[in-house]
Amino acid sequence: MSVSPAAPSSAPSVRNTRTAEAEHKAQEALEKHKADEAGFIVHERSADGAILNAESSLSTLSTLLTPLSSLFLRNRHAPPAPCSSLQLSISAAARALLRSRADGAALQADCTLQLRQLGAMPQHDVVAVLECAGNRRREMARPERGESSEGIQWGAGAVGNVAWRGVRLFDLLRLLGLHLDALDDASSLRFEGLHLHLLSSQALFGASLPLAALAPQHLVATHANDEALPRVHGGALRAVLPGVVGARWIKWLRALHVDVVPEASAPMRDDYKMLCPPAGLAERQRSEWLARMSGAQMDGEMRRRLMLEQPALMSVGIGSAVVTPREGEVVDVHGEIRGYAVPANGQAIQSVSLLFLALPATTPPSSSLSRTHLRQLAAARPAHEWRAAQLLGSPAAAQDVGGGTWGWTLWRASVKPLLRPARRRGEARGKEEAWAVVVRASTSEARQEQESPYNVRGFANRSWPVVRISVAS
Repeated sequence: MSVSPAAPSSAPSVRNTRTAEAEHKAQEALEKHKADEAGFIVHERSADGAILNAESSLSTLSTLLTPLSSLFLRNRHAPPAPCSSLQLSISAAARALLRSRADGAALQADCTLQLRQLGAMPQHDVVAVLECAGNRRREMARPERGESSEGIQWGAGAVGNVAWRGVRLFDLLRLLGLHLDALDDASSLRFEGLHLHLLSSQALFGASLPLAALAPQHLVATHANDEALPRVHGGALRAVLPGVVGARWIKWLRALHVDVVPEASAPMRDDYKMLCPPAGLAERQRSEWLARMSGAQMDGEMRRRLMLEQPALMSVGIGSAVVTPREGEVVDVHGEIRGYAVPANGQAIQSVSLLFLALPATTPPSSSLSRTHLRQLAAARPAHEWRAAQLLGSPAAAQDVGGGTWGWTLWRASVKPLLRPARRRGEARGKEEAWAVVVRASTSEARQEQESPYNVRGFANRSWPVVRISVAS
């Protein structure tokens, strides 16, 4: 395949972004209409009313593949005009290092691929979950301790399961002369997108991975669910990195750079990190520390220093959520509980288990015992009281990209059998009973963590889901 020399890289100005918005206003109006029709839970709109940030209504998360018209939206501004090419480059320092480890193999400094050239390369498919790092952030709040998390208060709908298609990163790196045996932690692959980050109006949103962390399932995607990738979801090109947190799946991708230093843009340096209270603090000390991390008393310098010390969030563990019923709803005793479970490390979900815990009869389900306490109660119950959900299917192992399962598993469980252990404990009370439903998922190698660490930014909530409902007999 012939490739053309790379054009000099330059960051788009705010003026150019505004021009792109005007040029594509008609398409944005159509996308906005589709989003409204899809029944999103809208968290943020732009000044002209277009949806920027919205999670999927839980009722739409009941199919193996999430329709693109219902896939959650996480954008900081209107989508820019799509790139018509992808730049590839290796810095001089990286060339020197990698050449020394590849027996003098010739490395090309840079090249540019047009979209048609990408389309002519071998195409690969992977079904994988795309999940916002802040999914289920709202559930991380601990009102009993006066703790909340910053950012958009996502429920469990900032997630979707999509069939992606595109070119493997491995194949793109081979165009520069790089081969698998030369990939190690000494160098990084940096992803550069066309969108701007909130922490700096001129800073491009970027990410990076150590070369040794690249995997066969990592793509530059051009299609999703057999459609050309919509602009609102990162088209024409976006990084698809199954096994890596969604914040690194750079949208509106324009360049890949191999370098000896990782990406230094704001999303990698100052954001998407786990800023957790130090262990062992007394309650008063913990409250004082949290006050210095956010709010009116925030110590900006201390926070910046601590953020720089933290590693960038790159992966999360097994996750799950209940999609129906919703918090506080009344469910018939012959009804069902449904949800999704997200694998980790390419290991398929093997089981999903549920437990019912009785809530105080005088307390409405939505304001009873904290989720943390309910998880502790559930963890103390014997294994035989947990009931297995029926797994409704998950994507087959992704043989096209080296194996592994990266898509979610849907599950369901009937209410009546779940109540039997609780009723044997003497917890049944009458015609309408208040319960907490607790869920945990497992792969063949690991179990979903009971309680994710609280952090100021509310990232990576993998705690057992707890939904408080009433059951009508």
